[in-house]
Amino acid sequence: MGVSISCLRGDAACNSCMAITHLLSNQCSSRSIAALSRIIEIKGPYPGGKRIITLGQSADAIYIVRSGSVKCERVSVNGGKHVVGFYLSGDLFGCEDLGAMHHSYDSVALEESWVCKVSTEKLENLFLGYPDLQHCFFTRIAERVRSSERLLTDTFTMSTKHRLKEFLHEFYVRSSRRGNLTGHSFLLPMYKVDVANHLGISPETLSRLLRELEEDGSIRNGLRRIELVDPERFLTQGKNNGGST
Repeated sequence: MGVSISCLRGDAACNSCMAITHLLSNQCSSRSIAALSRIIEIKGPYPGGKRIITLGQSADAIYIVRSGSVKCERVSVNGGKHVVGFYLSGDLFGCEDLGAMHHSYDSVALEESWVCKVSTEKLENLFLGYPDLQHCFFTRIAERVRSSERLLTDTFTMSTKHRLKEFLHEFYVRSSRRGNLTGHSFLLPMYKVDVANHLGISPETLSRLLRELEEDGSIRNGLRRIELVDPERFLTQGKNNGGST
């Protein structure tokens, strides 16, 4: 039977943590959660801008965002940094390097954040006795793979404007699931230059596209807060009017 968990402090136990609830989706028994709590190391707080994983660090653990938010970035072919993803409470990161000797990217706190560090060796041993826990972790890792594949496909098949809309809508949904909406608006924990980097566009192009979305009534755009005026119709608004490249 699943366990309902509410959100408390960054150093609270697993049985009082919304991040673990989101990760396990109430599909694991209280016994499994108790076993998981015994191998978790709670790390933090990390102030905004502080590295949690450093490129080249030993890849002997995976991480769960407990509170706050994290970005992961790797060195691109031209020597610059490319933001590969943004992670909120309950999201896994560090799992891309499972089976490797070292991490291939940096992870950086976007704001004051706490994380749960889970030894991969201890987790593998835990899976032997708790198959429901194994299922939940594998499900989350598979979701990450599908999300990365979708982003890669969208880069080649969608207009830049629609990719931005997909990003904003996905962030709206993720914020909603965590209870982080104010009406239909959500706060972007990252700077917009990071969003531009993640989408593979210039900051100037991002500013222009946000201005276009605001002018056509799709969003209200603040400094770091975005409101979707009509979330249910957001992805279809303007779809037949062509798109920016």
